[in-house]
Amino acid sequence: MDAPPADLQPDWLNQLEERVSRAAEEIGRLRHENRRLEREVQRLRKAGAPSSEGAAAWERERAEVRGRVERLAQRLEELLGEGSPEAAALVGAKPTAATEERPARPPVQRTLEPAE
Repeated sequence: MDAPPADLQPDWLNQLEERVSRAAEEIGRLRHENRRLEREVQRLRKAGAPSSEGAAAWERERAEVRGRVERLAQRLEELLGEGSPEAAALVGAKPTAATEERPARPPVQRTLEPAE
């Protein structure tokens, strides 16, 4: 028994064969990609995970930056006077009742002179 010519086969059968063919191609492509990704994972494992030294260095740097920002904020509060509306505005706080009574200072305009 020979298969009937393609033009006599039902349309749904042709569509099914096309879909099976595309699925087989996609499976082949995905298997290839899977093998590539497995090799990449092995390479990364051999390179080693980030060390605890790196995490500790990151934490030290974070603490240093935090300390510097806190010292800068403290210095700004000292320069502007603790509780002043200007200081409150800089740190995003609401001024206290005592600072609301005091008039705000005009803004200071500074220009940077080129170093000689």
